[in-house]
Amino acid sequence: MAGRERKRGACQTRLGFVATYKQIGTSDLALAMEKFGTIAEDKLAPRLLGTFEIQRVLSRIEAEAAKRGTTQKEAFGLIRQHYVLQLLAAEIMQDRAPLLYAIQYAIVALCITVDPISVFQELRQWLRGSEGLRAIGCLIYLQSDGIADVLKEREVDFVEETEAHRDRLSTSMAIAALASKSDAPACVARLLEDVFVASNDVFPVVVARYLRESFFGHLRSWLTSSTGFPKGEKAAEDLFVCLLRSPVQGLKKQTLDMLTKDEMFLKPDSSLQRFAHTVIKRGVSEAKEGKSSG
Repeated sequence: MAGRERKRGACQTRLGFVATYKQIGTSDLALAMEKFGTIAEDKLAPRLLGTFEIQRVLSRIEAEAAKRGTTQKEAFGLIRQHYVLQLLAAEIMQDRAPLLYAIQYAIVALCITVDPISVFQELRQWLRGSEGLRAIGCLIYLQSDGIADVLKEREVDFVEETEAHRDRLSTSMAIAALASKSDAPACVARLLEDVFVASNDVFPVVVARYLRESFFGHLRSWLTSSTGFPKGEKAAEDLFVCLLRSPVQGLKKQTLDMLTKDEMFLKPDSSLQRFAHTVIKRGVSEAKEGKSSG
């Protein structure tokens, strides 16, 4: 009993520490992310490194998910992947799950109060760190209510100005971040490269498959949320071109497969089909230009 109370007290202390550094992060993001990373690496990462245990738990969760059947909402896209990843994290983390979600919430909140691009730059340090820290970074980015999910769901106002007029538009925070500055698509593409590589390197194959489905599902959702926002559409186009030109061959190939084989891009004369054609054309031509200039 005494040991259990000590563990509970230690957990509450760490949760308080996370809340404190969430506040500090609004003025010193690098420091907050460093402290979150230290906690994640020390207290959370070891729980994700038992490959056999992850596979055993996931097999059971997959079987339970299959029994639930498919609702109309689930057919929309990311619901099933999110369900599995969320249960996976909770099962593996067990008593550490509140700490994982506290850190996830703090980082998501900093995306909102600071800006997503700055947080992405700091998160890349995790995704290039130890194996366990890379795993935590992937989950925080991809799982339900994680970074990609919240940036897709949260709407913000964005002012788009031209010589003729000034419009105030509503779009997802993901697209607003992509359109916020000229180098934002390239910055996001570098984060996505790191997430993609880490999810395939760190996790067992069966888990990596769910992470990959979530990864591309978020890309599709981000793209659809850019519709009707010209600057956002152009930023999304720039992001996809960066992915087509990625040095990460698996990401490059699977992005191309999505653009050429996914039914959302195949409807004749649709805006998404035109988007795919433009991205592929730019990806090929800019790759050739890069080779000739090199």
